[in-house]
Amino acid sequence: MGAYFVRRKENNEIYFLVFKYYVMLILKYELVHMFFIEGGRNKIGSYSKPKKGLLNYLLQGAKKYKIKKDIIFVPVNISYDYVPESRVVVEESKSGKRKHIFKSVVNYLTNKNLGNCYVNFGHPVRVLNQPRKLKPEDNTVDILGDSLMRKIKSLVIVSPIALLCYTLLNKNKMNYSEFRKNFLENLEKLKKLKNNISYINLNKINDYIDFAEEKGIINRNKHAKTIDINNKQMQMVEYYSNNISHLF
Repeated sequence: MGAYFVRRKENNEIYFLVFKYYVMLILKYELVHMFFIEGGRNKIGSYSKPKKGLLNYLLQGAKKYKIKKDIIFVPVNISYDYVPESRVVVEESKSGKRKHIFKSVVNYLTNKNLGNCYVNFGHPVRVLNQPRKLKPEDNTVDILGDSLMRKIKSLVIVSPIALLCYTLLNKNKMNYSEFRKNFLENLEKLKKLKNNISYINLNKINDYIDFAEEKGIINRNKHAKTIDINNKQMQMVEYYSNNISHLF
């Protein structure tokens, strides 16, 4: 099928009418359709409310073309140790002004150590299992959208850097021993809540600190044996910790 670009700020009604029927035809011909339910990149590192326009078009298409087969959504969570443009999007969030990501792209192309990307697929969500089934005119779209977002959030794989940042949140200075103690306590909480912590290696805590320092997320005073964070870095710490804060 290829890809298509959505002009969300478009005011032309004909554009959205054509777009609506295009999405409905995708459903009619049973093509696989991948889209990002949050609508765009999140600038604070957490999760946005679901954009429900595409869901609505799909349900309308099922009704219009009398689709008898169930519509199945597969929720997917994608997260990263480090996002090259994170500093840019954090600045955009604080200033409200759009910034160029050229430097971030260069950084991405020239930097060999960006950490890991974590992808987790959830169990399929069947539309016919929803309380009100195929009725776009009622709150089925809201129920479905909110259900998908809850599942996507629950699928997050806890990355070492996200846990490091959550442990350091609102702390401008922390000594190594206190950090390790708090890190282990947070890890234990996540374990009890049965979250995915399979990529956390307790033998690599120092490596995680080194990585965060290399990326400018934290400073480390090796002489005083403390982790120091200035105000700008705290914005980055908040950004990465927001990826898992809902788990606590």
